[in-house]
Amino acid sequence: LVLESVNGRKVKSLEELNVHLKLPGVLREGLEYARFDFTDGTQIVLPYGALEDANRRIAKTYAVSDPTSFFKR
Repeated sequence: LVLESVNGRKVKSLEELNVHLKLPGVLREGLEYARFDFTDGTQIVLPYGALEDANRRIAKTYAVSDPTSFFKR
């Protein structure tokens, strides 16, 4: 998959991705989400409120031990 935009903002580098993720996300029913749009039309929506839980699952699944590897708001 090739990432095209996050939260409606075009992304051309990892630096831009990091900046855009720290800006306000998509609000729906009082919750904030990060929306990732890919060039093939795929869309992934993840709740910001579940970020810590997701980081734990990813760390366990892929044996990532360095906490700086994960996005923090």
